[in-house]
Amino acid sequence: MPDDTHVVVSEVGVRQIMAGTDLRDMLMDMGEPIASRARAGAPKKTGLGAASIRAEPFFDGFTWTVRISWTRDRYYMYFRDRGTQYQRGQDFLEAALEGEL
Repeated sequence: MPDDTHVVVSEVGVRQIMAGTDLRDMLMDMGEPIASRARAGAPKKTGLGAASIRAEPFFDGFTWTVRISWTRDRYYMYFRDRGTQYQRGQDFLEAALEGEL
């Protein structure tokens, strides 16, 4: 018995799905708990850097991405997470992503 199934992919349709807000909302639903775990696991000398951690949707022209990061004025959180030559990193972002916090 011959198989007469054909699949046609509409590039326009795929782009519309990828650009749609439903995908963005779904990604944010996944990103918010990660940002929350990162805030909880971040070092807190004053708590301002940890409080600035958030999930942020980003559209690159083709698809949505969610970034988990801190505000620009709290750039030092990068060094707290990744470390420097003088200070060991605390890897709180990676732990938040893996659900370890």
